[in-house]
Order: sequence, then C-alpha cells, then structure tokens
Amino acid sequence: MKTNALVVEDDSIWLDNIINWLEENNYFVYHAKSFTEAMNLLGKTDNYFELVVADIVLNKNKANNIEGLKILEYLIKKKRVKNSIVITGHPSDENEKSAKRFGAFYLVKGNNTYPNFHRILKEVKQKDMSINPIKPNLQNKLEQVKNGNSQIHSYD
Repeated sequence: MKTNALVVEDDSIWLDNIINWLEENNYFVYHAKSFTEAMNLLGKTDNYFELVVADIVLNKNKANNIEGLKILEYLIKKKRVKNSIVITGHPSDENEKSAKRFGAFYLVKGNNTYPNFHRILKEVKQKDMSINPIKPNLQNKLEQVKNGNSQIHSYD
C-alpha cells in the first residue's frame, strides 16, 4: 500500500528526481513548485502525509526566503505530517537554525543530496517499522519544538 508524500521544490529537475525516488519507494506523491501552489493543494485535501520533502528557498529572487519551512510549520501545527526532509542548495548556519526552529526532522544541504536523500529514506522507513502508533512521534516533535529542544539530523 502506498503512503502519501508531499514534495515542494521550485527546481524542475530536482522535483522530478525526488518524485521518482519517492515513487520507487512506494509513496503516492503530491507536489508543488511554490508556496502558493502548495497551500492551494493543501486547501483541497485533508490528507495526512507520512513524508514531506520541502526546499527551504522556494523563490530565489526573494532574500531570506524560507517559504518551504512555513509549509512544514503549517503541516506540523495541523498534525498532518509524520516525517520531514528539508533540502537546500543554500547551506548556512541560519538555514539550519531555521529548519530546526520550524520542526524539520532531517536537513540535506549542499551537493551530496542524492546519496543523503537515499540514506534518509532508508532511516525513515526503518523508523516507520519500529514506531507504532504514528501520532506520538509527531506529538513528541511538537513538544520539542515548542520547548526549544528539537534535534535535527543534518547531512552535508
């Protein structure tokens, strides 16, 4: 049985690659290329997502853009996501702090996205098999974020 995933990525090549990787790993993939498109999609469905993959910067023409994280924050607050992978081609300490603050579970940064993405998918699938039920995992993450104790697994 396929589980739901959401991918929000503004780069068409990366979007296609991520969709393919997820489909190969038995996910049904919803996708959007912008903040507005993602929010419109989320307004049309009340689906729960086992995995959200979001690029931090969805509009490279806006300075300090973190729209991808705002989508993740929305889904976490609505309790509609279990795991999240945040990706960025603009690695910085500020982006890592922002990813942690907005509740990301994993951060993939820089040029090694392909091998790290596959490693993270494997971790997510192993975690899915060992954690039951799903909801306490999300509740723990919400509490950690609220209390400022969130941990993020970061991959360069």
